[in-house]
Amino acid sequence: MDSNGDGKISWNEFHSCLSEILPDMTEERAREMFGTIDQNHSGFIDYSEFIASSMDRTRLRADNLVERAFSMIDRDGNGSLSRE
Repeated sequence: MDSNGDGKISWNEFHSCLSEILPDMTEERAREMFGTIDQNHSGFIDYSEFIASSMDRTRLRADNLVERAFSMIDRDGNGSLSRE
């Protein structure tokens, strides 16, 4: 994404990459995503913001897997596990 190699992702770099990957995404949705990732509102996505946004999705997926695994072993659906 960082096409000029300056260590941060500008709106133009972000939008250009998204347009290739997700051509049906609206510019409004892309700007919303950019704003969510750009936590300090600098107008750029720096390395730590990029990593943080990746970690949140990974954590969300992991939490979902844990919930699904728990529900599979919580046979009576009461939200707790017993030895029986």
